[in-house]
Amino acid sequence: MSSCTPDFTADLPRALAAPARGMVPSAGTGAMTHDTVRARGAATTQQQENGMLDMSAQSLTTPMPGAADSQSHAIGDGVTDADRPAASGWRTLRNGRCFVYVLPCRESDTIKVGYARDPLVRLHALHARYFEFFDLDRALLVETDYVRDAREIERRLKQALADDAVTAPLSVREAAGGRTEWFGGAWSRAVALSERICEEDGYLLHPQLSAWLRVRWFRDAALYDWSQQALRQIEFLSFNGAPDTAQKLHRELKNALDACDAVGLRLEGKVPGAVLAWYRSGARAFG
Repeated sequence: MSSCTPDFTADLPRALAAPARGMVPSAGTGAMTHDTVRARGAATTQQQENGMLDMSAQSLTTPMPGAADSQSHAIGDGVTDADRPAASGWRTLRNGRCFVYVLPCRESDTIKVGYARDPLVRLHALHARYFEFFDLDRALLVETDYVRDAREIERRLKQALADDAVTAPLSVREAAGGRTEWFGGAWSRAVALSERICEEDGYLLHPQLSAWLRVRWFRDAALYDWSQQALRQIEFLSFNGAPDTAQKLHRELKNALDACDAVGLRLEGKVPGAVLAWYRSGARAFG
């Protein structure tokens, strides 16, 4: 895409773990035959198409090891359990750290309001190129220790902005939901109310989402290995009969590096030299 799509801390999909697994030596010689490669490629391509290479949904969006926010699932709308603070050591989808977000669109005066356990997962769900679609420098987060508090802040924001409700942009993924949480011409009022809520009730305000993402990704070391293995897999798939899957992974890797660049994270030292050269050369084939 936690960078930049990242947090890249989940186990890598099996298809990325060892590209050489598709290279099965022929009996007696240790060499790999063309027929073996073709057969293996045909057998694995369908699995890859079914989601093994869905980097934006798995390894690019899961929290860092040891981070307080150790789950990145959606939060249901049902009645919550008895709330417990994040420090309790036990976490469910309904308690623990949560974030209310205000996301202004870059090309219009429309904003998205909502809450999520992991804002990055939500960003990915809304738009593949979220770092271009939304103005992350003007976007903000309100951090809470309880889901119930995030729900209440979201309710207050939506209630205050109800007269400015608009239709969700067509480019937002339908499957992401939240079609009734878009408002026009309301960014300044949403910011002012969020600031007042934080000041009065003691919540932590992150006034610039781009800075929050930059710090999150800077602390994560997994981008280096993930990008290296992704590039190797792109090359392997490209030359072994799975160009469509290679193109999908190409887009995921490029989007991840574009996101890092969009929030001002320097890639030198964060990714291998070969990945940096590939990226700076225009991400080579597929464009």
